[in-house]
Formats: sequence, structure tokens, C-alpha cells
Amino acid sequence: MDSEDSDPEFTALLDNLIENRHELEDSGSDISEDLDNLQEWSDNWLLKFHPKKCSVLKLGKQHTETSYHMKGRSESGEEVSITLEESETEKDLGVLVDNRLSFKGHVAQATAKANKTIGIIRRSFQHLDREVFVQLYKSLARPILEYGHSVWQPQQKLLCKEIEDVQRRATKLISALSEKTYPERLAILKLPSLEHRRLRGDMIDLYKYMHGIYHLRHRQPEFPAGRNQRYQRKQPQVV
Repeated sequence: MDSEDSDPEFTALLDNLIENRHELEDSGSDISEDLDNLQEWSDNWLLKFHPKKCSVLKLGKQHTETSYHMKGRSESGEEVSITLEESETEKDLGVLVDNRLSFKGHVAQATAKANKTIGIIRRSFQHLDREVFVQLYKSLARPILEYGHSVWQPQQKLLCKEIEDVQRRATKLISALSEKTYPERLAILKLPSLEHRRLRGDMIDLYKYMHGIYHLRHRQPEFPAGRNQRYQRKQPQVV
């Protein structure tokens, strides 16, 4: 949702809800108050939340014992306070987020789905030449492995290897290239590695962020002008 087209009141409520809390002792009451305000807004606009379909995902190692509640209706129709259940993983816009932010579940889900897609391609075509394979792989399999990579960019070598193995096995579908090494197959097919594409995407996002191309509601950080400015030392002042 674009912030220019959304309701300013709703945007302010979401900003307060996702704002970083520096003191854990006060965070529970602040978030509970934000939840009450968000639910009040939803009731006023007749877009009511279903408390039993909402859950709490606590991130990081320092977890508080605070429980969060939302107003709901009992079977008899009376208004009651329902305690939200805690969850270890939640899917948000197609990305599976876990409470440790390791994204192991998302990587496993994406690689399994991409492998199934490659299996369908292998069973549907008796013969694959280079051009047809590249088009099918780029349009059907690779987007599954790269969706939302700016969020779940893996830091562990094992997860990076699991993702790269999908493309490594896929390039062996071409019988004429099956005996060649993985770098040689990529060079012949003119395909970069998935790790290179994720790094390139991160650099593009960083460029857009630094140059104000992304529309941000928060203050944009200021970077020193000049690439060599951090190496310049201040000259001593003579008093």
C-alpha cells in the first residue's frame, strides 16, 4: 500500500506498532496500547480483525513474558478479551519469517517449489536445447528462488549452497552440458550464479535507498560526500 494513498491515521497506527522499542519493560504496554488503537480504527471502518486468526511473533533472543490481547466475541455473543497465541513462524507477503530470522523454513520452501517446477519442465520436454531451457528456467524456476531476497538474504553458507544447488542441478538437464563443470555450464548458457544476482540486487536497492528513489516515511541517513572523505584526517589547529 502506497503511503500517499493510504489513510494517514492508519499509517500512523502501523508506524507506532512496528516502531523499535529500546526498553523492554515499557514495550509490552506500548504495543498493547497500539493494538487497541488499531482495533478501534478497524471497528470504526467496519474492517474488523478476527482475534483467533491473529498471532504474536517475538523476534530475537530476549523474549518477554508479556501476553497480548484483542477484543472479540464469545459463542454467546458477549464481548471478551482474547489472548493472542504465540507463533514461531509467520508468512508475510509470501516470505516465511521465523522468530530467529534465520529464514531456513523459507529457503526450504522455495527450493522445494523450484525443484518441483524444474521436474515438470524435465517431464514435459523430451529434448531441451539451450535457448528453450534458458527461457523456461528464467520465467518459471528462477523467480521462485529470488522472490523477496532483499528480506531473507541468507547469511549461512549452507543455505546459500541449498539455493545454488537448484540451479546447479537444473543446468544438467541439457544433455550436451551434463559432463561440464558448473561454472562452465553457466558461461555457456550466459547465466550468472544466484549468489551474484542477489548481491547485484542488494547493490541496486542500496543505490535507490541512498539516492532517494525509494519513498520513505522516515528520515533518510546522510552519507559523507566524496568517496575518500573517511581517509582524510583533520589538520591540527594552532592556538
